[in-house]
Amino acid sequence: MTPRCLLPLLLATSFVAAQNMPVPDGKGRILQVFDLQTTQAPWLEDDAPEQPAADAAGAAAAGAPSVAGDHQYLAEFLRPFVTPALGPGDDLQVLGGRWLTLLGNPAQVASLERLMANAVARRDLLVTTTVRIVGMQASVFEQRVKPMLSARAGAEGVFDAVIPAARAEGLRHVVAGGETIDAPRLTVAPLQRATMSMQTQTGYVQDYTLTRHGDQLIADPIVGVVWDGIMVEFCAMVLDDGLIGMCCDVQSQQLQRPIQEFQADIGTGTPVTIQLPRTTGVHFRQTTRVAAGDLVVLATQKVDGDYLLAIVEARIDRR
Repeated sequence: MTPRCLLPLLLATSFVAAQNMPVPDGKGRILQVFDLQTTQAPWLEDDAPEQPAADAAGAAAAGAPSVAGDHQYLAEFLRPFVTPALGPGDDLQVLGGRWLTLLGNPAQVASLERLMANAVARRDLLVTTTVRIVGMQASVFEQRVKPMLSARAGAEGVFDAVIPAARAEGLRHVVAGGETIDAPRLTVAPLQRATMSMQTQTGYVQDYTLTRHGDQLIADPIVGVVWDGIMVEFCAMVLDDGLIGMCCDVQSQQLQRPIQEFQADIGTGTPVTIQLPRTTGVHFRQTTRVAAGDLVVLATQKVDGDYLLAIVEARIDRR
């Protein structure tokens, strides 16, 4: 059933915080609707958890929980935690920026109801995450880190693993000799999304526009902007079994300096300079269940042959 077909059914339930109704598809599915604007929702709190102070290397960090706007991220975050897993014809999404809707069987509906109720009941349990980005020589990675990881299916050259807290110190010792790029920390309430950006923006001459003034052509530069640094997005909640359900998205990008320049004749009689920035980077995304103190490790090889690791650690704090 498509979102267009869901809308008339949604309108019938639009005056209640949560409602379910049978769907006449002959498969026993139910349409469950949650009003994300309910006053008890921790993901809408304006009094966001205070963010831990940044380390010296991250003093320029800017980040905060996002409590406004589109809540489609909630559907993306919750989908892997609904059991049984959603199958063909099942769907979980946010409609109208407000209504979290699940089209699924009764067991899936009950699972989502427990997840939402748990988020409200445990609103005082915050999750704090630390993300470390570590550069490592290929020889060190191959010998000391790769044996701890598994190749990610369908992603060539990408490795990941959850390292239990009991063995986490061993990994910390191994990566201590690597180049730590950044270590931002974020704290979120249940199902609240937080973002952090630690980056430098650099302007460059991307192109020109031509304007005629009498018999003369004037070239006006068009300035582009390229960023260098790290962006982190994080969403989490404490599940009913005490584990942490989390999704962490990390993007790291490096600008190669100096920016390459070349001269071009665009018809003004005088050559102009155009700049072509080149960046390298990696993008990590992981959704998983972990115990407090476990390390989520993701690694990929850079264009220069060395490796970049993202090490994510989460802990539970009480408000």
